[in-house]
Amino acid sequence: MKILQITNKPPYPDIDGGTIAVLNLTKGLALNGHEITILSMNTAKHRTCLSQIPDELRKVADFRFVDVPAHISMIRAALNLFFFR
Repeated sequence: MKILQITNKPPYPDIDGGTIAVLNLTKGLALNGHEITILSMNTAKHRTCLSQIPDELRKVADFRFVDVPAHISMIRAALNLFFFR
């Protein structure tokens, strides 16, 4: 079965619970014979290049990244809080 995983940040490096969970799920699905594609938002805070992912992980899944400009400014956050409900 072909499976598409959509994540809010790249699952590598696995430095927090969310990324560890995504990688473990991916590995488990791949061990059961599924073809995995991971589509991740690549933001300024959580930026990863395909070259940073180890080869053994790239054999498990096809990694795709979409650059998303997710910048937060205090002024826009305050305006959103007060005027856009």
